[in-house]
Amino acid sequence: MAYKLFFTFFILLILSPLQANSLILNECYEKNIYKGNILNDVKDYSGAVVFYKNAYQCAKERKQKISSLASLSAAEFSKGNKDLSKNYLLILLDLSPNNKWAEKFASDKNISLVESKADDELISENSGGIYFKRNKETALLDLPQSIYVKGVISKDMLINLKKTISSNNIKSAIVYFDSPGGDLLAGMGIGRLIRNYGFSTGISVNASVSEYRESSCFSACVLAYSGGVYRSLSSGGRVGVHRFSKELSSKNDLDLAQVVSAKIIKYLLDMGIDVQLFDRMSNTSKDSIDIISKKDASILKLVNSNGEQKSWTIESLKGKGILYLKGVQRTWRGVGKLLFTCDSKDLIYATAMYSKGNIIPSGEFILEIDNKKFDIDGEIMTDKDNYIVIFKPSIEQYKLISRGSKVSFSILALNPDFFYGFSLAVNKENSLVSDYMGRCIRLSDK
Repeated sequence: MAYKLFFTFFILLILSPLQANSLILNECYEKNIYKGNILNDVKDYSGAVVFYKNAYQCAKERKQKISSLASLSAAEFSKGNKDLSKNYLLILLDLSPNNKWAEKFASDKNISLVESKADDELISENSGGIYFKRNKETALLDLPQSIYVKGVISKDMLINLKKTISSNNIKSAIVYFDSPGGDLLAGMGIGRLIRNYGFSTGISVNASVSEYRESSCFSACVLAYSGGVYRSLSSGGRVGVHRFSKELSSKNDLDLAQVVSAKIIKYLLDMGIDVQLFDRMSNTSKDSIDIISKKDASILKLVNSNGEQKSWTIESLKGKGILYLKGVQRTWRGVGKLLFTCDSKDLIYATAMYSKGNIIPSGEFILEIDNKKFDIDGEIMTDKDNYIVIFKPSIEQYKLISRGSKVSFSILALNPDFFYGFSLAVNKENSLVSDYMGRCIRLSDK
């Protein structure tokens, strides 16, 4: 044992810092490739793909990425997914042009390596202001694609956004806006389309088709932007509203204005936006723009990039009469839940749950209370939809939560660059949390 420790220390000592770091980081890649190969050997190709994807995420060197992509391509072909196999080969060839293995594999499996025009062409501005170019690597990692909406909001823009999503089979996306406004009804139509797909929204210029500058989302654009499940506002982005500009000259026009106003209010409520936003619209001349600060946008729930409203509730375990405290946060990555159960001296524990994703958990977990971190001793389990970690908090941790302002939980991945986690605000004046923590402390003290 001493010999092994000395040998490891000696190797790390003679390597340069960069080489030593690479040696340590490669463990993540090696573990995933190894597990993927085992599953591939027993023809569990779906399981192998999961580990090969993680190996790609862990890869720090070009040759490791190439090896991961080759394994992914072969496994997907074995699953019968010829198109996905081709996609991985094309990414591999971007990294390694004229790669002999890729060319031979494609030839043997009768895979055409010619990209279709649709795979590589940016949709033109003539398509109604919708800009989209598939990012192969983003698609590989199952991350959201980027769609850019630029120009005056119109019915044509709504139609072309629908076409872009359906023709490219986009499953997850962030839709970025840069628009002075336009058709109110089209704006709400775009927003509802985005919400139906579960996409998020932001405000940004597409750098590939326009020089960098501040980006804006005004008037009808704000309604379209409101459709995002999660809505972000960068430091260079601006949102602004004003009264819709239909001139009122008759009773019919007044009736129409009331109908449109009712539609806007209902839409804002459906999107989870505070209807005070409509008041700000109504109180601003059609010739002016009321720029909404990021702080006000958060208050109005127009911006919610850190997740939907967090909530704490006391609930009962069905049929058991056991009460537990549950905190929930929803983000664009998934749903996080933290449950505390303190029913008797023998039934004191906590459960952290998070929506399953593509990371491979390392078995390490962190509980953070107001920036104080604790390594958690717990076992991870899974059900159909969630990672589940059950652990027993200490009395110190219960006390910190009861008087704290924030509690977070993280599930670390084998790849040190990735983790899943969520944060829950603990209002110091929220007696629900502090009272239940007091119950846990009293039972733990017995």
